Amino acid sequence: MLTPGDFENILAAQQDALGPTEKLTEILSDRTMPIPLWMRKEIVDTPQAARQAALREAERRTDVPMGMYVHIPYCVSRCGYCDCYAFPLTAERREEPAAYVRDLCTEIRGWAHASDRLRQRSVSTVHFGGGTPLTVGITGLERIVNTIRENYALSPQTELALESTGSALDETVLNELRDLGFTRLHIGVQSLDDRVRKAIGRRESGQTVLEKIRCAVQGGWIVSTDIIIGLPEYHGEQIRRDLDAMMKEGVEGFSVYELVHSPRNHPFFLSHHLMDTDIRDMYAEYQLAFAVLADAGYSHLIYNHMAKGRDDNRYFTGPQRGEDLLSFGTIADGWFGDYVYRHAPIEQWRDNLAAGGLEGGLCRTREESLLYRLECELRSGKPNPEPFIEMMGPDRALALFRSWANRGMIRISPDFDSCELTPNGSWFIYKMIDLKV
Repeated sequence: MLTPGDFENILAAQQDALGPTEKLTEILSDRTMPIPLWMRKEIVDTPQAARQAALREAERRTDVPMGMYVHIPYCVSRCGYCDCYAFPLTAERREEPAAYVRDLCTEIRGWAHASDRLRQRSVSTVHFGGGTPLTVGITGLERIVNTIRENYALSPQTELALESTGSALDETVLNELRDLGFTRLHIGVQSLDDRVRKAIGRRESGQTVLEKIRCAVQGGWIVSTDIIIGLPEYHGEQIRRDLDAMMKEGVEGFSVYELVHSPRNHPFFLSHHLMDTDIRDMYAEYQLAFAVLADAGYSHLIYNHMAKGRDDNRYFTGPQRGEDLLSFGTIADGWFGDYVYRHAPIEQWRDNLAAGGLEGGLCRTREESLLYRLECELRSGKPNPEPFIEMMGPDRALALFRSWANRGMIRISPDFDSCELTPNGSWFIYKMIDLKV
């Protein structure tokens, strides 16, 4: 296992791979994060046109499996650090989840009734995210799951997955979720350190969260968790200790996130003096998290998720398998082939269910489609050179992979049979394709 001394060496080792020390801060900051197509260019089609275009593509691709995503935009309370589109259940909103479930089921039925071919397509996974899906209660989840089962071709192989906070779980809830058919659980941990948890508004102690993780693992669940690099007072030794503790309990997948600044969490950044965080510290801690996981036998499923055992993170790895995504609920994104659509913010979504609750959509150009295929390879964390060779030619592709290897962004196996992103490559993933060689 890594020692504390290894942590101090990580930054120095990466400095050599990236360039002169005096430019390191600038280099580390000059990167982009994965962003959806609708954020890179304006949405073109109206909600009605987007729905028709999505349905046409869905009917044309009946031999392609699809995933499903269900968005629940509510939380018990708003965490200051969070930049997600979610609403706290204040007194004024207490009745909203039940109404949201009703409208969500209307949307689910609406897509199915619009196309027999769509409702007959093979479904790989149904993933509930948010927000906190359990804010609609077991009864609400049961209604949604039953509506999906009644209208789409789920099979015994279809995985039902749920994101949750630790505080929403207990043994009774876990048993009720299993009765509904859920088998994969992502528990948002962020940190087990009690000082950090207090700073971010978590009510339960780290030890209580570990006990709930243990209960889920012993109950047969596929459990994944996460940590967030950049939280206040959350540094190398705590990160390593948290990962070790969760691995010991049998967690099979870990997502490593960075704390992202946005207008939604700007007050949190100000109150905890995070605006001037040294990017080199975040970078080194990011390296450390991946190194600890790799040392324990975990490997990339996507660029920021490491797993072993049964965890295949099916929803997030769908693009790598070429699957489509049928999404439901406010602000949820989905796609069929090269057609990408987005749901509207909640008020417009609710008022526009006749058009699937959409905000609009657009189609990738041929160039964007080719680039997206390469992006999917990079997102996988284990990029296959073949698509790059096919699209760029062997000389340019080889030069590109050699450039990444020289910059410490990929690690090539000794037999040259495969390669994997390094933590450095995960940090710079969307700069990699822009490198000039």
